[in-house]
Amino acid sequence: SLLRTSFANQIFSGELQSQVKCMACQHESNTFELFQDLSLEIHNCRSVEDALRRFTATEVLDADNMYRCERCKRLSKARKRLTLSHTPPVLTVHLKRFDVFGRKINRPVEFKDLLHL
Repeated sequence: SLLRTSFANQIFSGELQSQVKCMACQHESNTFELFQDLSLEIHNCRSVEDALRRFTATEVLDADNMYRCERCKRLSKARKRLTLSHTPPVLTVHLKRFDVFGRKINRPVEFKDLLHL
């Protein structure tokens, strides 16, 4: 596995699973991607745990952001969700401290020394 190729990867690398479910035919598409850090939006989040919940929340793909299903071959409404399929022993988190307009988010963000993922 690529996760075990070096000492740094063994400590800091994880794997994200992206699952998209077509609402028209119920087909599920799963892709996996290695990561060494997570970039978390902190707008309206009080803690890293809140930001992680938002990061892994189900997103509805519709309107201008519809999904092209590989089974039914059409644009359709879908649900997308990211999950951490493999968590590293040491999780590196990048807090996105600027909003979409480039303004800095100065509010404190709570975090614990240990996260239960």
